[in-house]
Amino acid sequence: MSGKSGTNLDKNPFAEAMNSSIANAAEISEKVLTALQSQQLTDSRIADLVTYYDPINQPFQDQAALQTSDVIVKVASTKKVVTTVKGMSVQLKSWIKQIANVYDEGTDNYNRLLIGGTKSFYSGSRTKRLIRVNALIVAIGTDPLLATVLPQIQAYSDKLSKSIASQTSNVTTVGAGSSDINDLRDDCTKGLWYVYCGLIMIFIDTPSKALKFFPMEFIYNAANMITHTMMVPAHTLKKICIHTFKLGETVTLTNNLVVPIKVGLALDAKATVLLWYTVFPGEPVTITPDKLGNILYKYIMTENDDLLIAGDITFTINAAA
Repeated sequence: MSGKSGTNLDKNPFAEAMNSSIANAAEISEKVLTALQSQQLTDSRIADLVTYYDPINQPFQDQAALQTSDVIVKVASTKKVVTTVKGMSVQLKSWIKQIANVYDEGTDNYNRLLIGGTKSFYSGSRTKRLIRVNALIVAIGTDPLLATVLPQIQAYSDKLSKSIASQTSNVTTVGAGSSDINDLRDDCTKGLWYVYCGLIMIFIDTPSKALKFFPMEFIYNAANMITHTMMVPAHTLKKICIHTFKLGETVTLTNNLVVPIKVGLALDAKATVLLWYTVFPGEPVTITPDKLGNILYKYIMTENDDLLIAGDITFTINAAA
């Protein structure tokens, strides 16, 4: 049926969601594997899918964690290092999974290592975060069962410690090249389709059961997400994109560097922006589009008022819930 109007049977249904971002792809992939693992004892064919997909998922999760950790530490204009909580959470998930593979959640050893919960790792000042990470390193000690994860945590600690000490404005070298991690993501995207087809064969009479292995709402939202990331040179006004907002859509704004960046709506690329929304460095913020001005305007503009320092912003349009 390939090539016939009205059919998408030749297209991987997971591609758009997996390509929306590395973080989204990592979350989708991990949730599917977790769902498979939870049911592998009920059917040997599901166990076979776990055996197939786990070796595809794990290298991608490792590289995703490595990549995000390399952009965690940045320096604000006040020379303070700021930490990207989203990036920290991706890496922390990898650590917790490896620890849980050795010590079941709720056991004494698990609680001893993760006392205070996961929030304690990425809340508070940069110094408190470093103290918490170093406390985990001490708690692991010479435990041979955690010999693999320990160097990963130590590497993060060394990187954060160095950034705090130097307090220089730099973006660290990405541990995995973009082409490498994209190749791993592509492998997972193909693998998800294989898993889906395998589940359909298992549940051929009740195909809706196959969908329960996939975070469908998350996949839908990721597939319908429109993301633009762009540099904004010093003292510059630029167009991000042209978009007519639909009822229920929201916008997520992330300031990726250190200078405040303004975003607003205009009638056209040369028209005056009547209402600016200022995005400060730090955590992503999700707003309704009316905060940017008249939603009948479709030119989305950004401006950097700083005379010397360039900025960088990620602008994401989220589908209606």
